Amino acid sequence: MSLWVWLLEIVWRGLDLLAYLWQIDREMREGKWDDDADDLSRTRRLKRQRGTRRAPRLKQQRGTR
Repeated sequence: MSLWVWLLEIVWRGLDLLAYLWQIDREMREGKWDDDADDLSRTRRLKRQRGTRRAPRLKQQRGTR
């Protein structure tokens, strides 16, 4: 009988661990784990930089060769 109790204990702890990891995953998807989630100016600045960054060869004027 103690073997069954031991196996049920392992299964119960496994389910508890899965529920905890699922909760963490959900919170991460919602952005609760981001340190700078409330810093909108930093996010906007990074998006703006990403959109304007170009390789040096693309900045050259074309048609003046």
